[in-house]
Amino acid sequence: MSRIIDKIDKKLLNHLNANGRMPETELAKKIGRSKESVRYRIKRLQEENVITGFFTRINPYALGYEQYTVYLELRVNEKKNEELFNRIQKDPYVYWIGTTDGKWNLGITLLVDSPKDFYDKYNQLILGLEEQIISKEIIIPIDVTIFNRDFLIKEAEYELAIGPTKIHIDERDKSILNVLEADGRMKLIDIGKKTNLNTAFIRKRIKEMEKEKVIINYGIGINLRVLGYTTFRVALGVKENSERIFRHIKAFSKKEGNIIHIIRSIAKWDYELVLVAKEYEEYNQTMSRLKEAFKENITFMQSSTTRKTEIFPAKIIK
Repeated sequence: MSRIIDKIDKKLLNHLNANGRMPETELAKKIGRSKESVRYRIKRLQEENVITGFFTRINPYALGYEQYTVYLELRVNEKKNEELFNRIQKDPYVYWIGTTDGKWNLGITLLVDSPKDFYDKYNQLILGLEEQIISKEIIIPIDVTIFNRDFLIKEAEYELAIGPTKIHIDERDKSILNVLEADGRMKLIDIGKKTNLNTAFIRKRIKEMEKEKVIINYGIGINLRVLGYTTFRVALGVKENSERIFRHIKAFSKKEGNIIHIIRSIAKWDYELVLVAKEYEEYNQTMSRLKEAFKENITFMQSSTTRKTEIFPAKIIK
């Protein structure tokens, strides 16, 4: 059964998703309620499993990693597939994991040092469960564009990008990131207690890492299924894969309002769009407009629905 949330809740979720560290006083001004009301609503949304946590979106490239994604088509064996999922979930180099319905049943993004490192880590991950895999697709993500969640309410406007960087971070930065990764809303004084660093230094380094795009943003986990939404992943291949086409896809996605991620990749397809819809008809209409807008250029299209997804299910900060 889906939860019913009001317009104020939607505004609160959208602002927290844009900046999970926004102070209660500022949130109160944004949604037109008191600080106490903000605190109560956040607590209630957490208790109802609408907010699943506060996270810090860290640029994995700044940690010295490359990314590889693998989509797996699995045989029907619930026990063994659950064993595989649990193993993957605990792996310290898994950046993203998702279960899907469609051609693929499981998606994994691994953070690695090199192609050989990916080869070793992937094969270790599936060791003993190889017979469960019918087929696989290996993808090299190039960058990710993230949009605000207009499908909730058109309130907090933002567009983020995650791409390669060569910024250097030291051990003290890593200790701060480790804490923020677990709780993006943690107060500076509590971060200081966990890292043995003073709050002035922590404040300064957080601001610098935000400016350097080591920290991309602070957000919240939103349980979309509890709210009655379905997440679709649409793999899109195009004839002309240029910056001009990428700009057009971004403009189309922003206009639609229910496309929240665009992932550019080296794979069988060129783009992966993550789309959220409450009704299947809404998804169909978006797909129809996409096909019409790029009818001269689309060479491949494949969709799946996401059942469960996690970012940073394990520790990946070296």
